[in-house]
Amino acid sequence: MADKALVVAGIALELVLDGYVTCSPEQVMQPPDDAPSTWQTNGEWFGPGPWRMPMGGFLLRVPGRTVLVDAGVGPRCVPNVMETGQFLTSLTAMGVGVDDVTDVVITHLHYDHVGWVSQDGTPTFPRAVHHLHARDWEYVHSGHASRAADSVTESLRPAADLLHLVSGTRTEVLPGVVLRHVPGHTPGNCLVEVGEGDDVALLLGDTAHHPVALVDDRWIDHFDADRDQARRARAEISAELERSHAPATGAHFDGGRFGRIVRTTDGRLHWRLVT
Repeated sequence: MADKALVVAGIALELVLDGYVTCSPEQVMQPPDDAPSTWQTNGEWFGPGPWRMPMGGFLLRVPGRTVLVDAGVGPRCVPNVMETGQFLTSLTAMGVGVDDVTDVVITHLHYDHVGWVSQDGTPTFPRAVHHLHARDWEYVHSGHASRAADSVTESLRPAADLLHLVSGTRTEVLPGVVLRHVPGHTPGNCLVEVGEGDDVALLLGDTAHHPVALVDDRWIDHFDADRDQARRARAEISAELERSHAPATGAHFDGGRFGRIVRTTDGRLHWRLVT
């Protein structure tokens, strides 16, 4: 789990680790033209060595509810590349069983966010309502999504009776848990706003794979369905985080750690860890 749980408005947020995918940064992201040739290993953002991207989701301990945001990769293993399958073990270590989960909030329909929705044709969390945006549901069934959409629909099919499709730009699925539609990474991509009033945190899902994309909107994410729209979304979220000083994290940020966007006297944006 994360080094330290974050608590906002009485809701605790913790990383549920499923494992890691090992890759080079260039497989996921493309830097600005003026980035040094050593950008993948120079230590400012990446390296040295391969990038070990955490996979999993987040546990929200909401009063009266036990909520998961995303559901990891599932029991997959590719030696030296994908070492996952720890999600349920991680939950158990956190004192949570599959029947304790009341809600699963899915940020978007990529396989590494829905892998534990079902197992062997049976819902993994049979008592949970599964919330997701209708635009992504329509997209993966449209024939326009990548072939990887087949594994997504395979994971979701056993839980079809548990799905709650939302629409619009902002949907409060539970008190203190809001799905906000920020398309770009996928047509139905969402972030999750947790808390209320000025005491909130943002779970960004894959809206940004790495904090560097929040402090410099020139970075390109190879997995964005609409790159221009995704970059605009990141720029808007970055500006919001700078104004509000709200903590945020992404699905694949190192250690599930939260940070804030701050602007220094030289006018540059920086990512400052808070957990």
